[in-house]
Amino acid sequence: LVEDETNVLKMLERYLAPSYNVVTATNGRDALELIKTESGIDVVVTDVRMPHMDGLQLIRAIKRLRPELPAVAMTAHPGEDTVIEALRAGASNYLRKPFKTQELSSTVRKCVELAEARRGRAASFRFLRECTKTYELPAQLDTARALVPHLSDGLAELGIVEPHDALNLDVALEEALANAVIHGALLLTDELERMRSVRDTRGKPAFI
Repeated sequence: LVEDETNVLKMLERYLAPSYNVVTATNGRDALELIKTESGIDVVVTDVRMPHMDGLQLIRAIKRLRPELPAVAMTAHPGEDTVIEALRAGASNYLRKPFKTQELSSTVRKCVELAEARRGRAASFRFLRECTKTYELPAQLDTARALVPHLSDGLAELGIVEPHDALNLDVALEEALANAVIHGALLLTDELERMRSVRDTRGKPAFI
């Protein structure tokens, strides 16, 4: 729980303490050090506006350090820009201040359940011996892009890619699939590739 206002921090801690082991920090920098040393943290709930390292910077750092760790952003600032920025930074959810304690409880519970599911899923990959997937796709960009999570699923857990490289891999896979759909250059014979770009009698490209 990360909050620079001491009174708010103590109030939220008292509310969550009966159900959770709450670790607190008053700024993002101290919180990040705790995350590095406390392996049992299941979810981070952080204010957005804080000194030294704000909540958005903290969430970005968490995603680099522990991509699987859910983070919830708390903000007292109206408008969608802050919320959108928090979600883009990697926040799993957000809370608008002032919020009801039931909202906090529900959000934290969902994030803890998500963390437990991710841990169980990661542990199950230890038993994986062989997996084969075959896809036959139409030439549609949306369909190809939707395939990306299936292609990269489990690669970090299996140690094939580093967790912090998983996003870069997804971007590269999406680009490769988009090029395949747009240009149609996968698995084409040399003859077909030549025919795709032959010119008609008027000197204009003629595409198949």
